[in-house]
Amino acid sequence: MDTRPFEDIEALPRWAAVAFAARCARRVLPLLKRDWDIPRNLVQIVRFELRHAETAAGLAKDLPVPDETLATCQRVLDAASRAETSGSRIGPQVAMAVHQAFISALDPSERDRTSPLGCPPHVVAAEQAAIFAQKVARALEAQEKLSGVEHCILTGMRGDIELLQESSRQKAWTHDTPIPGVFFPSPFPKPYPTWLCATSTGLEEDEKPKEEEACRLFQIAWNKKGLAPREYIPYFEESAFAFQQLAEQFRERPDYLYNSGTCLLQLADYDHKEHRIEDKEQKALAAINRIARAIEISDFAPEYRVRPAPAANLSKHHHNLGHAIRHLGRQDEPAAPKWRMLALAEYLRALALDPSNSDARSSLEGADFGILHVLPEPLPPFPYELMLIGPPFGT
Repeated sequence: MDTRPFEDIEALPRWAAVAFAARCARRVLPLLKRDWDIPRNLVQIVRFELRHAETAAGLAKDLPVPDETLATCQRVLDAASRAETSGSRIGPQVAMAVHQAFISALDPSERDRTSPLGCPPHVVAAEQAAIFAQKVARALEAQEKLSGVEHCILTGMRGDIELLQESSRQKAWTHDTPIPGVFFPSPFPKPYPTWLCATSTGLEEDEKPKEEEACRLFQIAWNKKGLAPREYIPYFEESAFAFQQLAEQFRERPDYLYNSGTCLLQLADYDHKEHRIEDKEQKALAAINRIARAIEISDFAPEYRVRPAPAANLSKHHHNLGHAIRHLGRQDEPAAPKWRMLALAEYLRALALDPSNSDARSSLEGADFGILHVLPEPLPPFPYELMLIGPPFGT
């Protein structure tokens, strides 16, 4: 029996191996809740672990994790073990794949440097992430009497390794080379595998005019932004409402939620003395909730991506989320340091997904942060624990 079916990971540079581990976990993440009624706070921990690995690989930086956050992440493993004992096989294995991807991205000083296999710890963790992803596929095939799942997952993972190996040779990657999210294509080709999707989200013919009208209002508002606020504010307000109605009608479809949140962000952007908006904090809070919810739904329901969000698109989502959080921090001065750090985390996430995102780069170089050129220095620990207990921004 092959005890190391993914041993060729060892030949990859460090962050390429971490990116591969995160990619394996990302492939099976939509199955986390398949047979496991996992509490929402634990779902948020799993999402944190995966985005931490992806962000570290995209920036090629050791992002510090506070001890209390590491202890919180251990709760997922404990819960997964209990769920397996109770008969769940798919969801717990997904959580373990994600956790191994997270472990692969940790600073070597934060984990055991030794390895029973005689190779670097990040390699061992990356291999384990791939193995757990394969176990997820096998469990799904056995439990739901499906076929082709393991082949689909394995083919995708092998393709990722080959892509990373070829790029590493051609571009002479080193252990300091970042692997941003835009490097990889979509993890699943369309049409999405039926075993991955739980529902259909296509619009009925009689609903398409509603979408077209919401888009029309948004475009008018955007085109009028150079004019006085009273010329475009009403269109952003109407567009936000229209997209929110569509999102509620179609089970929180993320593109509608995101568009509604973006409209609210535009409304929060302008001085209330000019256009008499006195609830900027409420609008920023609503924008945060809708954009964050759109990102979360996209993590677990690929079929919602009627227009699939590639990494470049997702990068814009995270930048706008950070922008909305920064707005809230300016309105909530006592808690400003907390919001500032959360905004920083989103901007870094955006840059890790797409280094060409000029908005994220400008935000990191701006007066609020000014840190882009000192990223090689150790960053202060992010208060990630604020993100681990469900929506941290209210409801």
